[in-house]
Amino acid sequence: MAIALHASACALVVVAIGCYQSDEKACTATDSSCCAGAFDPSRPCLYVCQRDRRGSVLSKVTHLRGIYRSIMQAIKQAVDGDTIQVLSGTYEENLVIETNVYIKPVPGEEVTIRGDNLATINSSAMTAKFENISIEHTGGDSSLKGKQGVRCIEVHEGDLELNNCLVTCQVGSGVLLLDQAYLRVKKSRINDNGRCGIISFDESRLDCDDSQFKVSTISFESMSLRIAWVDGEGQSARCGRCGRSDFVCL
Repeated sequence: MAIALHASACALVVVAIGCYQSDEKACTATDSSCCAGAFDPSRPCLYVCQRDRRGSVLSKVTHLRGIYRSIMQAIKQAVDGDTIQVLSGTYEENLVIETNVYIKPVPGEEVTIRGDNLATINSSAMTAKFENISIEHTGGDSSLKGKQGVRCIEVHEGDLELNNCLVTCQVGSGVLLLDQAYLRVKKSRINDNGRCGIISFDESRLDCDDSQFKVSTISFESMSLRIAWVDGEGQSARCGRCGRSDFVCL
């Protein structure tokens, strides 16, 4: 079950996308990950924990590269292909990612990243991945729109994968794609954003697998949908495989 989106020269603003049909076989796409083979599981991880949890890491882990108090500190020390594992907590920080990193909780832990300013996460890495993490954005100027608007996640030039993540932005959009970025959304929810779920510019691409988008009262469960083209200056689009258009682009 996948969605592939290829934006035209105009901006494509994805508010809600869904292929509402009982026969999923009518519309299929390849299930390939942009992060396949990018991270070495045998390499020692970098760990992140709040001050009082350092002992928990040392008691459970023998093979590590370092322990840090913030995710951004760990990112600054990471090299391409590193995995950063995070212990439970709400981490109030803004992440700038330029290195190929894989960020996920320690098994059994629950992690929230909460930021403000323009974006909680700004990624230009060739390949980055988040798994099992809630990513939130609070505050900001709700009057700003498009490329100038507030967003929870910004991806430009590189690839980003969200696997089993929750993305919310209080006043702005969930994800902004720029400069031919590629976003892979798998088993994730981009819900309850102040504006759009995803905004795509500059021929950026989106693949969506088994995820949910919800904006205001509009929601859908993604089935197997591949968007091949956009017409009417971004006002409508159709599934390139089955021809259905049960979604709206504004």
